[in-house]
Amino acid sequence: MWFEPVGIEILPNLMVFALSATVPGYFWTLAFYPEKTSIDRLERFAFSILFSITFLPMLVLLENVLLGIHVEFLTVFSNTVFLAIISAAIFLVRTQRATAPEFIYRFLPKVKKEDSVGFFPKIF
Repeated sequence: MWFEPVGIEILPNLMVFALSATVPGYFWTLAFYPEKTSIDRLERFAFSILFSITFLPMLVLLENVLLGIHVEFLTVFSNTVFLAIISAAIFLVRTQRATAPEFIYRFLPKVKKEDSVGFFPKIF
């Protein structure tokens, strides 16, 4: 009889949950707090989880209620990617790594490149 360790079958589900519970929120923390001195790493991690579990279900719920789009894996995945792309674009515009029309900066104040955090987090 083949022996399979307990819990190995849920490993891919846990990985998907961990990524969807942190990645979109991390990019939103970059968009909201691009400066190095605004928040530290632990706060950025906590905010990334908070923003992910707030914005992703809210977007999925709004799509379901207002547009009648069914909640499926593909819709949740595409919303995760959509949220990450939008927030990454806001970060790039705010840190002047991407150009935007001047009226955008009325809503999104500029931050100098050297004063902003890196796009990818430093783990250690």
